[in-house]
Amino acid sequence: MSVASFAASLVPDQAALRSRRIRSARRPLKILLAYKASPWIAQHVVPSFQRLDAHLEQFDYRTPDSPLARSLMSATLRDRVASGKFDVVFVVEGMDDQLDADILDAARRGGATVINYLVDVPQDWWRSLDVASCCDLTLTAQTQNADRLAAAGGRVVHFPFAVDEAFAREGLDRAAAPITPKELGRPLFTGSAHSRWRKHFVGRLDQMGVELDVVGGGWTVSVSAAAWDPRASGADPRAHGWRRHLERLRGSGLSPLVGGAVNRMLPDRPRRHRHARFRGFLSHSDMMDAAARTVAHVSTSVHGSGYLVGQPRRQIKLRDVEFLCLGAPYLTDVGEEVRAFAPDTDLIVPYWNVWEAPELIRELIADPMPRRSSGPAQAAHMLEHHTWRRRLEDLSHLTQLPLVTR
Repeated sequence: MSVASFAASLVPDQAALRSRRIRSARRPLKILLAYKASPWIAQHVVPSFQRLDAHLEQFDYRTPDSPLARSLMSATLRDRVASGKFDVVFVVEGMDDQLDADILDAARRGGATVINYLVDVPQDWWRSLDVASCCDLTLTAQTQNADRLAAAGGRVVHFPFAVDEAFAREGLDRAAAPITPKELGRPLFTGSAHSRWRKHFVGRLDQMGVELDVVGGGWTVSVSAAAWDPRASGADPRAHGWRRHLERLRGSGLSPLVGGAVNRMLPDRPRRHRHARFRGFLSHSDMMDAAARTVAHVSTSVHGSGYLVGQPRRQIKLRDVEFLCLGAPYLTDVGEEVRAFAPDTDLIVPYWNVWEAPELIRELIADPMPRRSSGPAQAAHMLEHHTWRRRLEDLSHLTQLPLVTR
């Protein structure tokens, strides 16, 4: 489903939601926003909910990796839900190994509309099956494997990535600011070195002479094969049970399993780079400045280890959407789901494999301004159509609950 048309398909279930609509019509909504604290949630999600004309409570369910800590967190959340009498319980990235699904089921039986918003559905759909069965709605930022969540029960709706309105306005200001070709920075790759593919991708560009700035952590750290911990990757059957892993194999095929085995057997040796410049993590201001002034963003959508056995999997990330707010050309191998965010501009430069990317990058360096000229219009499009304020308006239509911004 395209981003442009998804909102038109949000048909509310009138019978199921009538009592909640009547109960909430005479007072502001009472909302519980539950999440594991992270920078993107703090930047985009929380501020948007804080602008609603509602009584908002927040709950951070991030805990140390111990059964006791999780048990204490679950007890606290259970008491909060039981005593809060919430109209809406909105969970961000709720997974079975982190949240007790029966807590959400109790909230729903108590009259709350329970919603789970999932981002990494292509990879992690199988980790939220129990939670999905206890939700009125599961919102998915991507469409791949969303149908497998629907089979678990509840209703699944495509709810594309979005940014906070303040971020989009800052992006529009930066995209509209005058700039000359001489003021543009080097091509920019953004992402931590948490996958072998990303290291391979940056290494190949370096070998082909691309002068690239790399933002993110872990690029100068080597991880040996012996240091791999299956529990940290979610691949340990003890963490989710054999039945759940069989579900994963049925849905995703053997390539992640075989590729993962190959990945674990190959040592991750440090690479020597001649052209790449590693900048580590940047502050928000420095990151926005670098992202707006780069001659081009360079992105790869490959995730997981399937590429090691010839079956790469692809997915979009929030940063794909963030950078489309800032006016710089965007080199990407992602298909329609990213291009749907920029339907009327040529800001997106598609490529199909790493060997094509260097020539396209050199063309943008040689003549950056034609594509860049569409940046302000694209930033304005993002502000109008792809903010959390707009998404919450769509959610209000879907649930028939007054999610109204102050």
